[in-house]
Amino acid sequence: MHIEIPLSGVQSFNRQSFIQQKEFAEPGIGIVDRYKIRPDIKSIGFSGAVLDNINELAKLKVSAKILKDDYFEGINVNSIERVVHAINQSGIVHLCPDIFINEGRVLNVDETHNVNMGYGLTENWHQVSSELAVAVLNPKFQPNVNNTKRNQGITFKGSQTSQKNRLIMYNKYIELMKAGNKSFLASLKKPMLLLESSKNNLRCELNMTDFRFIRERFNTDSLLLCNLLTSSGKPIIDLLDKITKPGTLNQLEFILQSEYQGWD
Repeated sequence: MHIEIPLSGVQSFNRQSFIQQKEFAEPGIGIVDRYKIRPDIKSIGFSGAVLDNINELAKLKVSAKILKDDYFEGINVNSIERVVHAINQSGIVHLCPDIFINEGRVLNVDETHNVNMGYGLTENWHQVSSELAVAVLNPKFQPNVNNTKRNQGITFKGSQTSQKNRLIMYNKYIELMKAGNKSFLASLKKPMLLLESSKNNLRCELNMTDFRFIRERFNTDSLLLCNLLTSSGKPIIDLLDKITKPGTLNQLEFILQSEYQGWD
């Protein structure tokens, strides 16, 4: 999730964790207008921060990995206060929770569902991906299947040019076992428990970067974090409805009936 909040929501920040960036108002006259988090500063689930003094805004990048062992809960209305608390515990910035939650404006977000298939995906991926692929009934969407040691997934990509309709489903266990997640797993109290719970996990993700797309998918006129978190909209389920055609029962029915979980 990439979120923008008023700069007043940043109560303090560790200057040693940031670099100053300069822009020129006039030739030869430099002004410091923002602080950006240093590339060597690493914090699990908190990957970016820009403090813009000119526009009086702060832009922050955060993912559900900041919830550590509760990662699969996702960022939602029940976990958002823990997300802010974890950011404040990072030692990089200290935020006002009320401003972050109630005045924060979402710039992009990944909605996720974790579907427990009831059996291991790695050894059954060929069957699972085949059933998912034939579930596509809308000719405007084409499935693209990957089945390698390092990538078991299927992408449903729409041909529409007015919206970026792209839904990904993949084997979450394989993704977690990649080298890029080593530090995340090392930060957990019970990494083996999380890995074990991911073996039957079909991960569904919908990346939303367009403001109009976000508003439409969440059924709201607002990009405020508090409004999106409490929205009745279900972006993944709505897109699945388009892929499979409304009211049609097929191999994706189990996902349409699954519980909404949160954002990555």
